[in-house]
Formats: sequence, C-alpha cells, structure tokens
Amino acid sequence: MRLIGALLLALLLTLQQGPARACEDPRALGYQLIDTRPHDPRAFTQGLVFVDDTLAESVGGYGESALILHHPAGPERLELPARLFGEGLTWFDEQLWQLSWRAGELRVYRIAPLRLERSLRYRGQGWGLTHDGDLLYLSDGSATISVRQPEDFSERRRIAVRAGQRPVARLNELEWWRGSILANVWQTDRIAQIDPHSGCVIAWLDLAGLWPRAVRTPQADVLNGIAVHPQTGHVWVTGKRWPRLYELSLQTPEAPAP
Repeated sequence: MRLIGALLLALLLTLQQGPARACEDPRALGYQLIDTRPHDPRAFTQGLVFVDDTLAESVGGYGESALILHHPAGPERLELPARLFGEGLTWFDEQLWQLSWRAGELRVYRIAPLRLERSLRYRGQGWGLTHDGDLLYLSDGSATISVRQPEDFSERRRIAVRAGQRPVARLNELEWWRGSILANVWQTDRIAQIDPHSGCVIAWLDLAGLWPRAVRTPQADVLNGIAVHPQTGHVWVTGKRWPRLYELSLQTPEAPAP
C-alpha cells in the first residue's frame, strides 16, 4: 500500500507541474571580485546564509557537524549530534533552518541565544535549502528541487531542473537571488541560476578562476556555499575546506554560455 501511495503522489505532483516548457540555452553570468576574507580550511562547508551582517555556516561530517555564527567579535559554534551530517542552511521567519544529509531531520534554531527550537522530519536526502519568503526549496543531489510548506515541511510540488532539455543533476547548496535560485552543482566549479517556475537554467556562473584547481591544496574539496548579503546584494561563495571566502558582484548575462 505504501508503494501504491508513493506512486500516486508522484503522479499527482507530475500532473500539477504540467508539461515541461522548452528552455532557452543558458547564458553566461559574469562577476566582479570585490573582496576576499579568511575561511577556516578545516570547515566542510555545506551551507551559507547571512543573518543581517552575520554570516551563518553549516559544516558537515559525522562527529564534526556544526552550526557556526561568524560574529565580528568571533565565531559562535553549536555542535550537532554525532549521528547527524549537517547540510544546507537558510534564514527564514527569523530562524535558521538546517538540513541533515541522510537522517531526514530538519533542525530549526533561534539565534539570541543560539539554541535548537524544534525539529521536523522529511523523507530522502537533504543537500541545499533556500526560500522565497513564503515557501522553502530543497535539493537532494538529483535534478529535482522540491517546494516545501514551512508549517510541517511537507512537499507541495517539484521543479525539474534543465539546461536546454538536459537534466541538471547533483544540485547542492541553494540561495535565492533576484527571483531565481542559485545552485551549486556538486563536483563542478559552476553555479546554476534557475527559474523557479519553469526549472530552466537561465545562466551559468563559472567560478573556476577564483581558486584554480591546479593550485588548490590536496585537502581542499569542491566549491560549495552561497550567501547573498541583504544590504549590498553581493554574493559570497566558498568551498569545502577552502581557506578563503569570496565576495562577488554578479553581472547580468549578455550572451549564451558555450
């Protein structure tokens, strides 16, 4: 019965989406490097988000996962239970919402003082998390983003992400930017700008030049982590075990990406 129910739910979600709209070829999203700041090279960064001027960070690893608030006076760190692998992070409804990778546990925190407020359950993996002011958006490493109700984190609909007509899998950390979703694509140096209504990739942001792979340390992992500053609109990025944070001003795409 559970299998039949799951199949009926998947069919209903597909019918709600309607037929897939043809996507235009993505454009190239340019950027200007504004500044860099030190970043803990031990931090396995899974999520970034600004809370006013304070950068909040979710770091992963079993027995190493934490939620960190980078205050001007120094970091404030809250450890996760060893059974949890910290993942995506967003600031919604005056609270921090943090995913776990495989445990299906969403943790919601107050920040003054920093404490766990409540937990919610979900099925499947959690990779990235963002919101549009009303609804939450979750990635799970596939080519699909699920739209979630904030009350109970139940699934409302799904977004099939495509570049042209090709699915874009391994979607990771998410961030809302100018009515679109920015998404890290795991194991690449590119960020996809996604239309949340159609699922089309509007543009690619190629960040291979920030810290070229040829000069990276053996300990460094992939590009991951996107945070939009609420006042400047600048986009901050880093990677797993990267020694720097990068502040970028993104530029409107002018031509199709190669």
